[in-house]
Amino acid sequence: MKPFLSLCISTYNRAPFLRCLINDLFQMDVDFPFEIVVTDNCSTDDTQEVARKYQHLENFRYFRQSVKIEADGNNAAALRVAKGKYCIWMADDDFLRVDGLLKALNFLEKEEKVVCVLAPWELWDEVKKEATSQFYTVEKEVIFWKKNYKDFFNYIINNQVYPEIAVFRTAGLMKYAYNPHKTFISYPLMTRLLGSGAIAFLPTPFYRLTIISEIDDNRIKAGIRATLEDWDKYRGGLEWLLDKALPVATTTPEKRDLGLKMINGYLMIRVSVAIRLLTLRKRYMEACECVVRIRAMGANDPALIRDTYNYLRPRAGLQAVGTMAKETPSIKHIIYSDTVDTAAIEKIVVEIDMQSLFRKVNAIELEAVENKNEVFLIVGNSSDLSKFENLGFCREKIMTEEEILSIY
Repeated sequence: MKPFLSLCISTYNRAPFLRCLINDLFQMDVDFPFEIVVTDNCSTDDTQEVARKYQHLENFRYFRQSVKIEADGNNAAALRVAKGKYCIWMADDDFLRVDGLLKALNFLEKEEKVVCVLAPWELWDEVKKEATSQFYTVEKEVIFWKKNYKDFFNYIINNQVYPEIAVFRTAGLMKYAYNPHKTFISYPLMTRLLGSGAIAFLPTPFYRLTIISEIDDNRIKAGIRATLEDWDKYRGGLEWLLDKALPVATTTPEKRDLGLKMINGYLMIRVSVAIRLLTLRKRYMEACECVVRIRAMGANDPALIRDTYNYLRPRAGLQAVGTMAKETPSIKHIIYSDTVDTAAIEKIVVEIDMQSLFRKVNAIELEAVENKNEVFLIVGNSSDLSKFENLGFCREKIMTEEEILSIY
């Protein structure tokens, strides 16, 4: 019997999560036939063993990439092999909310011109079996009819919507589900789908993004990684959509500029989230780079631009110096003397976990340091640099505190 719904899972080295998800899906209480389709991105763990336990089932299909490809390419491949009338893509460590899924499917059955349905997703605590919040909000059902790119663009920007999790009408999807490389996959996919039919948003979530896992709460979430690192791809996706919403040939430069400013505003909010998460993870260099980027976009929040930036700069600077030292074969140590604020440096060195690379040496003991050509030296702003050169330190490997701050 042809499945009514394909549950399309892309996976890579997540065997325990995949097993848990498949078991959960097979226990769904629904009155229609469904299939589970897994595309394995050439995993090196026990993923093949997990799949082998289900391969005797008629409604389970497993595909393995011959070589590891980009994650978005494997995600798209999962949709392309679907056989159901409808399909949904799933990460291997997330879950579905069945009542919301049934509402989405019933909506698609009723609205034949709608090619896909989106809804906010729940942030799911698997340990407590409860939703902690929703990722964006849809106040009421809304439909964007075929080629209504402009209203679709405005809705996404003005409501901070992320059109990433959807139930698709499978017919024709093969032509649209591909990896665009330079843009986040969802935006060109939705743009191309809107060229073929209508897209709807519903208020009730049907997807659960697991933020606290029973299996391993330290796993790397693809969605979190994208928030931290891939927002330039979001810009590319929004520009793709903007190009359809406001074609160059028929749009004034003023309107195009307004559209680009709207994208900037959308991204400033997203990058502000990235700054907070990067700071919590002590990835200070990246957080500082993000502050610089949103300043260039036009951000003027004093607390973010002044306070956050002032907090990040010394940490990012020392992290950068430490990284440069680790990457330079001729440098073995970073030394700072009592000509600087040693207490502040010691605190930050512990924060960035570089204690083995940095060491404090009293000013009177600097002359006794061996292999000075292998040392990176940090000194105070008012220090006489020639004094350290006379001791045998290389001028190119001496930085003042102000020079460290000036890195960012």
